[in-house]
Amino acid sequence: MTIYCLWYINNYMTGRKWKTGREVCNILSNYKIGEKIYQMKVETNRKISNLDETASECLSKIVDPGNYIWVRPDNQPRPMLARPMSVHSTNRKNAISIIYKIKAAGSTNPTGTQLLSHMKTGDNIEIVGPSGGNLFTIDNNINKIALIGGGVGVSPLSFLAEEYHKLNKDIHIFAGFANKKEIICERKLEKISDYFNLATTDGSKGYHGNIIDAFAESTYDDFNMIFACGPKKMYQALKKLNIKTPTEVSVEKRGACYGTGCCHGCGLSVKEGNKKVYKRVCTDGPIFNLKDMILE
Repeated sequence: MTIYCLWYINNYMTGRKWKTGREVCNILSNYKIGEKIYQMKVETNRKISNLDETASECLSKIVDPGNYIWVRPDNQPRPMLARPMSVHSTNRKNAISIIYKIKAAGSTNPTGTQLLSHMKTGDNIEIVGPSGGNLFTIDNNINKIALIGGGVGVSPLSFLAEEYHKLNKDIHIFAGFANKKEIICERKLEKISDYFNLATTDGSKGYHGNIIDAFAESTYDDFNMIFACGPKKMYQALKKLNIKTPTEVSVEKRGACYGTGCCHGCGLSVKEGNKKVYKRVCTDGPIFNLKDMILE
């Protein structure tokens, strides 16, 4: 009930159309795809009160690249707060997938991602979404794009690449990982791209170094648009290249309000003209223009 109240108040105050729903979904699969990295596919198993269709059917039909969802095990005391996860893929019928990496555990309690990794096919998981007020640009007039992913940041970019692949665009993908054990989505990205560059920090596969160094060796001014998803230090390095091409990046921040924006726990500093303002990643993002971001 609390979640529904938050959604109602937020949508009433902002004038946004309520497209978000909460549902308990059935896990179709949950398996390891890299070192401490898992892929989970979920399907709805109940009806949702505010939409005519089942939750997963609605999610699979309306999610777009850049959208994210909130997930947590159903009817479990921990984790208390749901985890925001980017949407990796959708079949546009009745299922969506996410990719997540296990974070290190504390001294006594397992992390939320550890608990997710222990869930099995047939288990129930709480899904809230889709969330996100600003998504990746998809424009048929954009002909040549670069996608730069760091680690599990390649997950939402894979979704974006699929959409541009349907438009028959020239897609160049740069994917960076710490080592070859953490490489994910390699075959899929190679298949849907016109150019694929893989890098590992330790040199165990592909380019030896970080992915921004690999990207810097390309003729990056030839792209119509650049999209990126990865850690903050990757964005800092990308910004130092002083690229003129419009660049959109996906920002990840923890929150406590299921994407309603009321907790203000996901603030991000950006420039608006000559002013420094704070934006909420959950409602104003998660996609931002790199040139506007203040990366301190």
